[in-house]
Amino acid sequence: MIKFHRQITAAVIVLTAVIIVSADNGRENGKFVNPGFRINSEGDDFSPSITADGSILVFNSKKPEEQSHNIFICKKEKGLWSDPFPIFELCTDSNDETPFISADGKMIIFASDRPAGFSPPMTSDGNKRITFDLYISHYGDGRWSQPELLKGDVNTSMNERTPSLSHDSKFLFFTRWPYKNPGKSKIYMAELQNGKYLNAKELPASINSGNFEVAFIPSYKDSRYYFSSMRNGGLGGWDIYYTIKTSKGFTEPVNAGPSINSVFDDLYYAESRSDYVICNNAFGGLGGYDIYVSRDTARAQENVTSRKTAYSKETKLRITVSDSLTGKPLKDLPLQVGLITDAEGIKDAARNTEAKTDSSGIFLIYPKKDVRWLSVEPLSVDYRGSGIKVKVIPEQYQDVALYVNRNPARQKQSSEVKKESIPEKEIIPEKSIVPDLSKSDNNLKPLFRSIHFNFNSTNIRNDDIPALYSIVEFLRMNDSAIILITGYADSVGSRKTNSRMSLARASAVKKFIMEMGIPGDRITAKGAGEVCTKKKYSRKGKNLKFRRVDFIIK
Repeated sequence: MIKFHRQITAAVIVLTAVIIVSADNGRENGKFVNPGFRINSEGDDFSPSITADGSILVFNSKKPEEQSHNIFICKKEKGLWSDPFPIFELCTDSNDETPFISADGKMIIFASDRPAGFSPPMTSDGNKRITFDLYISHYGDGRWSQPELLKGDVNTSMNERTPSLSHDSKFLFFTRWPYKNPGKSKIYMAELQNGKYLNAKELPASINSGNFEVAFIPSYKDSRYYFSSMRNGGLGGWDIYYTIKTSKGFTEPVNAGPSINSVFDDLYYAESRSDYVICNNAFGGLGGYDIYVSRDTARAQENVTSRKTAYSKETKLRITVSDSLTGKPLKDLPLQVGLITDAEGIKDAARNTEAKTDSSGIFLIYPKKDVRWLSVEPLSVDYRGSGIKVKVIPEQYQDVALYVNRNPARQKQSSEVKKESIPEKEIIPEKSIVPDLSKSDNNLKPLFRSIHFNFNSTNIRNDDIPALYSIVEFLRMNDSAIILITGYADSVGSRKTNSRMSLARASAVKKFIMEMGIPGDRITAKGAGEVCTKKKYSRKGKNLKFRRVDFIIK
């Protein structure tokens, strides 16, 4: 799972500043501008989608050190895009990609290879085939709903990706291709009937030419639909084409021309009523694929100036602290900043200082030469125990976004105050993250709930991070306490493999706790192998209870 902070180093920024202002760049022309580190990273930033009024942008992103793609959202404020914010409700350890946000910004359809979807049969030697399916999430009450498989006959054992909707959401468009065979990709259309998208059928051969057609996206300016194709006659790689849907069908596709296309790969062109976005792998970007936006809705000069200013011999970090649930910057938030001189970042801070975010949720820090890591932890009781470590790169500028969770203990207190207004069926005491010590004495050790893992994975799931924060907070407040972490695996696979997997899961949790500042000599991690059962289970979700890590406080 991704660590929810993003940072760009000066080495990358300087290269971008030199190349991106060149007149020879095939992407940065009079129509588009690269918003730089405000949106893009040094990895792949892909498949942008924009609302009809141009106020909300979603896309998927994967930095080089991350294992999977995740979905981000940002909003336009005073003509400038805000920093991207991960949509936690949509992000998993799997690849969550190609999001499409509806015209009104209230619905997102995206592709994911998470285990809950349809997949082709295993290979003859027992290997799992994984394909993408389409999921849907709705926005309401300040958050996105738990994604569900799109209802209807759209999802199959093949890959379904790059979804989009007509203006009225009556028609769904998506790309489908067989397992590991994107060369046979075709664009399909399905119709909404009684809450389901049904009767999926291929678009005409004039659109599906057999040249990697993907991403059929409606324009909110007129009646055009844009898509990408590698057909002959383009400027290079994928080009953007458009067609118009009429009462007689779709018109013959037309190349969108050099104002949109370049000699590089041009994909996911989307128009709001006022502006447009695209993604492209042109030279001079921050990473593999970058997202480009309308020049007249981005402060290009400010962007280039920021890049030039970033390069200096001064070690500087700009840290933005935001609420992990709402994404809103936390202004005037008191922080404890630990200055760690240990190269591995394992030892305690050599010295500490206090800081406070400004009215925009930002604070700046200029570490001295001996500082290798920073530990940043909120001192507010609402967010205490939710911190992060940042590696300091000497003589470079770093732009870091820190998303902090609310203190689970405070959340519990808040829920108890509102207890009378909550239906009894919604109260699930056994899932409480924080142990109730109100009736305990010094000899009674707290119990922490287990955390669980996806199949064949040692990645800590986002849902379990609050539980780990509560353990870290307890260990911080009880210096003499030590913890035993025991990992388990399900019964799929050999006992030898499961033994290694159980230890790897326990070790991953130990590493996480140590990164929060708890010394390793207070933590013991061991693997207990597979959970003994009377029968072999499949890889489905019901095995989640066996793929776990348990905790014992000593």
